[in-house]
Order: sequence, then structure tokens, then C-alpha cells
Amino acid sequence: QVNSIPHTYHDKESKKMRDEVSLVRTWMKKRHLPRDLRSKVLKSHYAYAEEQSLLTESELMSRLSPQLHREVISFVVSDTIFRCPLFWGVHSTTLQKLVSAMKPGCFKPGRFITKCGAPGRRLFLLVRGEAVEFDVSNKPVERLRAGAAIGSDVGLGICDEYTKDVRSHSECEGYWLARDLLSSIAGESVVKDIQRNILRSETQRTRDSQHNREHWDFFISHSQMNSSDQAGMMAADLKRRGYKVWYDNWQADKTQEGMRNGVEGSELVVLFLNDMTLTRPWVLQEIRWAKAAGKQLILVHETDARHGAPLTKDGTFDFQRVLVEQAPEDMHHLMKDFESIPYMRQLRWRSAMLDQIEEAYLNPGALASDSPDAVVAPAMFSGRRSLVARV
Repeated sequence: QVNSIPHTYHDKESKKMRDEVSLVRTWMKKRHLPRDLRSKVLKSHYAYAEEQSLLTESELMSRLSPQLHREVISFVVSDTIFRCPLFWGVHSTTLQKLVSAMKPGCFKPGRFITKCGAPGRRLFLLVRGEAVEFDVSNKPVERLRAGAAIGSDVGLGICDEYTKDVRSHSECEGYWLARDLLSSIAGESVVKDIQRNILRSETQRTRDSQHNREHWDFFISHSQMNSSDQAGMMAADLKRRGYKVWYDNWQADKTQEGMRNGVEGSELVVLFLNDMTLTRPWVLQEIRWAKAAGKQLILVHETDARHGAPLTKDGTFDFQRVLVEQAPEDMHHLMKDFESIPYMRQLRWRSAMLDQIEEAYLNPGALASDSPDAVVAPAMFSGRRSLVARV
């Protein structure tokens, strides 16, 4: 057992040595080494009593015998390397050999682990801590945690210079693996398998980044023909309330992909209804994208005939015309599933309209309506609340 070290030895060691042994104990505790392995390591360092310098992990590991070195690294690294996607499919025996060849490394917060353009011939397997990868404009693009293989393109011979800036965010500990050792231990066929894993991983990251789109609170879907001004005013009002709004006239990317990113990256889609709205191809496409992505939808309708509103004989918005007669069949559910919020221009009523839109965003569950045909007779100020649902 660790505590079975003869006490007489402690009478002989200097204060510096006691401090050093304390560091060894701390390191073993941090690494969660089992008791029998801790005993071996501690005895090995007691036997190294003449050494007076403070220890880094590299120095500590260098004092161990080759066999004990392999045992410790195997325990510390094996779980991480088995979980690393880079080494998926590599035989466990080969992995154990690679683990034995690794050398420890440690980086203080803010230090470069790899620097773009710098020559290198090894990869770094992160075992503990967190690092950050930066793009060419020094913008952080990804956080790397235990199991990440940093500099793998260099370590595997794909290139001779590091292609990414990676800096430690917290104190990072891990193990280096040299390219030459990887080739000699694993063999060329295994190296090619690992290279394929890199390609697969990069492809997946590209797909993930495409899904990691910019975020908006609201997407305003409207017809440019007769509703652009209303949509712009509504977007500006929501922006003044602190929300981030996707409104087409504010966007640099108005392509199909840009609009789809806007729908899928928004929490809530606002459909502005006016005459002929659901005959417009892009409006229909936006609502279908929202449906496919499971986005929440609310309806807002024009109230003034001077601005295009189709009105019935009693002066209310003609939902039958817009949502049924003019709309394709897959849009007919909007008639029975949603209430609509009247669009208001007067300042005293406009605030109430925006409050309802904001309530839909902040608390959609509280806006459920019991009326299956609520949209037929919307009553914004009658105490009934507008239905917000997933399309």
C-alpha cells in the first residue's frame, strides 16, 4: 500500500523533496490512478530521492521505468484514445502500442497547442482540459475537449505544417504522438484508415457547420407585392424591443439558401396575411420549410383595404378568400388551426399588437385556443388569445 513506505525515509527527505512528493500524490489523485499503481509510482519517486527539481508531468513520467511508464500511460490515455473518432476501427493491440509510445504534454491557459503555418510532425491527444480552434480571422470556431486529436493532419503525414490555430482555454493535458512512431507502430495500412477517419470527421464537421446557422428570434414571411412596408415596420418595432429579426430587405443573402437558413434559424415565423399572400411561391416555400423544421407560426393580417386587405361585407378580413380559396390545399389547415392578430397602425393599438406577438414568442403554450375555427372571427381585444402552434 502507498502508506506502507517506511516512515524513517520521511525523516531524511528535505522540504523540497516533501513538496515534490506532495506534487506526485496530487498528480496521481488527479489522474485517478488505482492504489496498486500509485504505490509503484510513489515508490519509484522515493527511490529517486536525489532529484531536487520541481516536476512537470514529462519529468515525472521520465523517471519511471519503461514498464511502469507504459502501465501509467496505458491507464491514463487508453479510455480517451478508444473514444477518439480518429482511431475508430484500429485494433486494440495497435492502440495499446501507440499509447505506450506517447509523450506527455501540458499547456497553460492561452498557450498555442498548434499554430497555423508552423512546421510539425506530431499530433496531440487531449486528455484533460478544454482548447479552442480559431479560423484565419482569429474568430473561435470550435471548442475541443477530451478525446480531440489536435494537429492530426500533420501527425498523420497529410501535410508538414499545422493548418489551424488551436489555443488552450483552460489548462490542457494530453499526450503527443510523433508521425514516425505512428507509421512504424501501426503500419501504412492503419495510417491510411486513420486518414480516412480524418476525412470522414471533417466532412461531418462541414455538415454540422452548415446546420449551425445564425440565430434569429423572428422570421417575417410576407408578400413583396402588397405587404413589404407593413412587414418592415413590424420588424423594426420588434428590433426596438430587443429581438433579432430576419426581414428580407435587411439581408445580404436573399438566395433560396439564405431564406431557408433564416426560417430554420428562427424561433418563430410570423406570416403576414394580405390579399394573394398564399399565391406567392416564396411565401408558400417559407411556410413549408417552417413546417418541415417544426417551427412555431403565428398569423398577422392586414386590416386596411387601402393597403390591400380583402374585406367581407361586414368589414372584417376575408380569411375564407385568403386561406382557402387562394391557398393550395396543404395551407388550408391555417384556417382552422390558427387565430390571427390584426395589424394595427395607430400607436395606442400597435403596442397591444406587438405585446401579443411577444407573448407568442415568450410563452407559446399559454396562447392555446380552444376554438377550432378561431381564425374565422379573430378578436384581438375581446379577451381571446391567439393560437400559436407548430406548423
